[in-house]
Amino acid sequence: MSLYLPDELWLKIFQSISVPDLCNVNLVSTDFNRIGSEQTLWENAKIRPRIDYSQDVIETMGQTRFGNMKWLDLTLLGVFNCFEMSMLLEHIHNNCRTLEKINFGEHRSLDLGLVNQSFLGDIVSNLSHINFSSTWWSDGLIDTILSRINLEKILTIDLTYVNLCEVNHEVLTSLARHA
Repeated sequence: MSLYLPDELWLKIFQSISVPDLCNVNLVSTDFNRIGSEQTLWENAKIRPRIDYSQDVIETMGQTRFGNMKWLDLTLLGVFNCFEMSMLLEHIHNNCRTLEKINFGEHRSLDLGLVNQSFLGDIVSNLSHINFSSTWWSDGLIDTILSRINLEKILTIDLTYVNLCEVNHEVLTSLARHA
């Protein structure tokens, strides 16, 4: 006896399950993985990778299923070096077209001033919510990134415990006026 259901019906079923359950369903079979990788299933997911293996996180974020996600929380990542974070930002830049919120907070061990500034700048220019709290920046590069923020889109930005001494006062003034 076969329990065949059309893909459209499986997709409706998958829309009603939680993200952790969806991750498990994707492991059941190649058909479930194909259906469960549909971008519409992931667009409202709050993605918070907890993987300590940087290469796994980088490969995961390169998957097309995350192309429409809106929320990414990077606070629970293990120790990433600047090269690995730049690779992750490249995947986010190239694949996550609808990202609205990103949380970098608490990455004290990583100098965000040394990651690929082009990708990071492009990413923040399209966001409505950014958390850079307690992040570390060398050579005043926070100024460069803050100047890329789209004031028409941004709703919140958290810069708690970020050294803003080297930031151009005009950039801070325009952000403050917008708030």
